[in-house]
Amino acid sequence: MKYTGLTKEEVQRSFEEHSNNALSSKETETFWSILIGAFDDPWIKVLLFGLSLKTVINIACMFNPSLGHADWIEVVSLIAAIALSTGVAALSEWKNGKEFNSLQEQASKIVVKVYRDGHLHELNIDELVVGDVVQLRAGDQIPADGIILDGQLKVNQASLNGESDDAKKIALGNNPKPNSEDTFNEFILLRGSFVTEGEAVMEVTTIGDKTMLGLDQRCNSRRRKRISIKRKTCSPCRTNWCYRGPLVQLVIWLSMLFLFLV
Repeated sequence: MKYTGLTKEEVQRSFEEHSNNALSSKETETFWSILIGAFDDPWIKVLLFGLSLKTVINIACMFNPSLGHADWIEVVSLIAAIALSTGVAALSEWKNGKEFNSLQEQASKIVVKVYRDGHLHELNIDELVVGDVVQLRAGDQIPADGIILDGQLKVNQASLNGESDDAKKIALGNNPKPNSEDTFNEFILLRGSFVTEGEAVMEVTTIGDKTMLGLDQRCNSRRRKRISIKRKTCSPCRTNWCYRGPLVQLVIWLSMLFLFLV
């Protein structure tokens, strides 16, 4: 079957309405800002509370020996624990952020075969727009979310849904448009998955940050930010800790107070 794809005018209209297929780059925080944010972790707060309490007790013991012996070894141990915990976590997060942006920059250089104005063109993945018709073969990375117009594929989408076996994808035909959030649906192609077998022609239906991959990356980016244990994120990122956190922290703080006073 011969595909003409979008015309220049249709590409322009689609771009004006939906923008292009580029993914937003993650805002890279400095190491020091990440390190400061690490102190919002509830466990670090517990250690800081213990450090402050133990320091006050030791100072009191120095001025009034009858209260007991000042043990500065515990203070040094707490300082070391806090420094190692926050330093290692901040360094790891900072490196992950840089690596993520580097990988995303490389991914944006992928070239895809697109039908436009009746001809097959090779375009940068970021130049795709909604409605583009793309040719796919074994070894290709699926460049956007969409549906198959013709042909069938087997794809590896383990990075998106953890599915270990290759998933079979077939043409939509006269079937109703599927739910775009159903990663196991046989009619949906998802950006970031890889074609392992077959040939097909797909129509791009969702691009950029609105793809399943884009939403997942944004959600993970929010999860990594150490703003506060009560931070608000998109619903898939929320955990029961966000709701039970204050109660758990209260119990931990009271436990630490008891341990240092006895």
